[in-house]
Amino acid sequence: MNDNLGTADRKFRITVGAVTGGISIGTVLGTVPLPAAASPALGVIAVLLLMTGFVGNCPVYSLFGVNSCSRAGNVSE
Repeated sequence: MNDNLGTADRKFRITVGAVTGGISIGTVLGTVPLPAAASPALGVIAVLLLMTGFVGNCPVYSLFGVNSCSRAGNVSE
């Protein structure tokens, strides 16, 4: 499994995932004024963003043949 996420893409996903996770937790604790039903959805989105950011591979990118990596050795075929 080749990496298909570049450095900027990975940093963006990790940052947005962490913020989304914080909002999800804040919703559960009642500090963020969102409906309680939004918390699980935000939690799932946060986990997916963090997982793909840390692993460096996005299954949706693989499905569509997208590669944001600038390394020549990781070009998907």
